[in-house]
Parts: sequence; C-alpha cells; structure tokens
Amino acid sequence: MDNLHEMVLLLEEGDKKEFQDLLNKPNGSKKRKDLQLFKLLTQDKKYKKGQLQEQIYGTANAAAYYALRKRLEEQLCSFIARKRQEDETIISDIMRLAFVSRYMFEKNAHKLAWKYLRKAEKMAKEGGRLLLLNFIYLMQIEHATSQYADPFDEIIAKWGANQKAFQEEQRAVIAMNVIKLKLKNQKIDGKAGLLELETVKLIKEYGLDVILGKNPRVLCVILNMIRSPYLARQVLPQFSNFAISKYNAVEGKNLFTQHNHWYKLEILYIITHALYRELRFEECLEYLSIFKEAIYCYNRNHHNEFYPRYVLLQAHAEYNTGDAPKAIKRLEDTLQEKNLKMSLKNEANMRLNLAGHYIFHNRASEVHPILNCRKCTDKYLEKNLGKEWLLKKKMIELAALYEEGKIDQAFNLLRAIERNFKTLFEASYTYQRAKIFLGFGRKMLQDPKWLTKEVFLSAIRSKLDVVVNQKEEPQTIAFFSWLKAKALQQKPYETMLDIIANATIEKEQAGLEELLAQLKK
Repeated sequence: MDNLHEMVLLLEEGDKKEFQDLLNKPNGSKKRKDLQLFKLLTQDKKYKKGQLQEQIYGTANAAAYYALRKRLEEQLCSFIARKRQEDETIISDIMRLAFVSRYMFEKNAHKLAWKYLRKAEKMAKEGGRLLLLNFIYLMQIEHATSQYADPFDEIIAKWGANQKAFQEEQRAVIAMNVIKLKLKNQKIDGKAGLLELETVKLIKEYGLDVILGKNPRVLCVILNMIRSPYLARQVLPQFSNFAISKYNAVEGKNLFTQHNHWYKLEILYIITHALYRELRFEECLEYLSIFKEAIYCYNRNHHNEFYPRYVLLQAHAEYNTGDAPKAIKRLEDTLQEKNLKMSLKNEANMRLNLAGHYIFHNRASEVHPILNCRKCTDKYLEKNLGKEWLLKKKMIELAALYEEGKIDQAFNLLRAIERNFKTLFEASYTYQRAKIFLGFGRKMLQDPKWLTKEVFLSAIRSKLDVVVNQKEEPQTIAFFSWLKAKALQQKPYETMLDIIANATIEKEQAGLEELLAQLKK
C-alpha cells in the first residue's frame, strides 16, 4: 500500500464523504480526475502498477497521473489540517497579536503595542499555552521601561509562576511516558487493588498527583493511559472514583475553558463509561446530564465526535434500568439523523447494541439489516474496529439465527467463528469464556431440548463463572442472561434486569442454589 492510499483509508467514513463533497464544490462535476482517483483509493484493494492510470485515463499516462496524485495529496493535507485547526488557530491568533505588538514597538507606538500584548497574554492564559506565555512575558520584560507597561514586579511574578507551571508540565510529559512504558512492560498483578496501588505509586513518584488536579490536558492523558489496564483487570471502583475526584478538583477551580473544552468532554466520557461498566447507572445518568450540557457549550465543534457517545451511554443506562422502549427509540432515531456525521466506530457500536436489544425483544429478523447497513466487509470491520468487535458481531448474528430457527445457517456461522477466532479464544480468560458460550450454542443447535434448568444451574453457571457484581462487562451479562432465560423459560430482558438488580455474589448464588434445591425435590 502506498502512502496516499494509506492516507485515504485512515479517514473516517464521514470525513471521506465530506472530502468528496469538497472536491465536488468547485464545479460540481463528478468527472473530476482527483475525485475519481480518491474514490478508487477508498477501496480496500491493492492495485498493480499502471492499473490506476488506465482506469482514470484509459491508457498509461504516468506524468499526468503523478501530477494528479500530488494535487490530491495536497488537497487531503489541507483538509486534514482544517479538521484539526482549532488548536492551531489559537496558537496562530496568539502569535499574530504578539507580532503586531512587536511591530508597534518598532514604530514607537507603545500604547498600541501594550494593548495587543495584553490581549495575547489573556488568550495564551485561557488556552493554557505556557510556552507562548513565556515568550509574551519576555517581551513585556523587554519593554518594561515603557510608560504604558505593567508594574515590573508584577511582570516578574507572572513570569516566575509561568516558568514553574511550564516546568511542571514538562515533568508531567516525561512522567506520563515513563508510566506508559511501565504499564506496558511490567506484569502488574490483576488482583483487586494492586493495579490501583501501583498506579498511585507511579503518579506520586513522578509528582503528578498535584498537577492532575489543576491541568485538564495532563489529567485527560493520564486517565486515557490507565483506563484500559483498569477496565481489563476489573479494578473498576478504584478507577472511576479516582477519575471523579480529579475531575471535581479541576472543575472546582474553574480550570476548564473554551480552549481546553475537548479535554473536559473526553474526561466526562471516561467517567460516564466507567460508571456504566460498574452498573452504577444512577450515578452514570447524573454525569451524563453534565456531559450532554457540556457537549452543547460554545460552538458545537465537538458535537459529531461526542454526541453519539453520549447517546450510546444514555441508551445503555436507560435500557439497564428498565426503560427499553425509550433506549431503543433513542438509538434508532440517532441512526436516522441526517445532519449527524458519525465515525465508523461510533455508528458500528450503536448498531451492535441495537442489534442486541432486538434479540431480547423478539425482533431477531431486524438484526442482520441493522448490522450491515454500511455494507462493510468483515475484513474491513476487523481492520478498523478490531477482531474483538467482529467477534461480538458474529455472536449476536448467531443468536439471531437461532431465534429465527435458521439452524443450518447458524451451524455454518458457528463453525466459521470457531475457525476464524481460534487464536483469539486462547488469548485471555475473557475470550476463553466466549469459546464456552459457543460450546453451549453448539449443544443448543444440536439438541433443542438440551438446555434445561438443571443443565444451566449445575453446568453452565459453574463453567462461565459469571459474577455480576461490578466485575463483568454488560455484554457478558447480556449473553449470560439470554442463556439463563432460555433455560428457565423466561423473557431475556426481564431476566437481565433481575440479575442486575440482584448484582451481588451472595444474592445471585443463593438464588440459584435455592432453585436447584427445589428442582431436586
């Protein structure tokens, strides 16, 4: 794959459409060569040398083709830069004011010079641009003898405070990468509490504890860094409580501004997602209301990125607290919004969850259409969303085929899953349990009468070892609930709500043992 082809494939689906619309704007012609080349490169397909030239020009035309490639690459670079320009615009505006100030000083217009210099200082402060602030304070020191200057002692004090903050941020950057390497290379024991202790130790060792409560960017990076290890090892309460305490510290000092608003949104998403994973739905809903309000602040620049994530978590919370119709309608309506440009990841996750809901509500026939609306190949989905996501999709499709009574198709899909995900099943305990789920699925397909109450209570539960006590992924709980409902001849949704409502080891275990004792009588 050449660089231009890779550059095109890295674009999100929404960005690809937006870029195509941009190429169409100048003259509205769909015969444009650059647009034609772009559409060919959006295909996840390898072209031999000369094939693209022939498709575009009808014959080999190397000179014209390479000129076209260069033009398309420049257009793509400009497009990507514009998509990421918010941060760069702030820097540009600050430097523009500083340069205007310097010009005024050169022309001895000191009053105007200091006016623009103070504007640059204010903008740099609000944006947390410490390096630029240092440059601005040095300019102020340089021109402190002007009659329009601020008191010299005040300038020196501000410069000194900024130097200290800048050094802290530099240490934070170094420390963050040290922590990242340690988390990657060290085998931290997965037992409850040890990961939290190790992380806290590293944070204190490198002096990040104080910085996290006053630097939104550093806090966001740290939370994203330690989030995956925490969730993977099921050390959930330690993570969410830590994230909430640090968020409250930053919010309490009014340190979130328009210029660092993206970090606030990302931190709120991290918190709400962690609370959802812990089944703390009431708290999750509280922070979701804060999250939604924050999404609509300022100029909605981040709406397309964060609103779909909010919808998905809001629907999760509603669904798991008994309001399935509202949750399902929320997801369906959002997928129909024409003005919302969702990334492939956000849309795919929304469709995956909606498909799961359909199975629980006797709508299995709608699963395949909702999962395949974008008509992406499995290979493309695996490459862009990961093998684990594709496995979840296949397991939902398998359950849908079973519900529809399409036993032969279900068998074919089951064999394909076992073959294609063989290496993944051996990767960790989580995937091994997916293999166990599939084993039970095979027995259900082979013998419709196999899954009984006795089988579920004596064999299935012990093999799966599902403990619904802030330790299981909600999707694992859903698969477990579906099996339990089939065995006990209950409705899957009501079964899942009952499991979540009684989500303690003692209650769940006691309830099953009591039922097993009754059956033995």
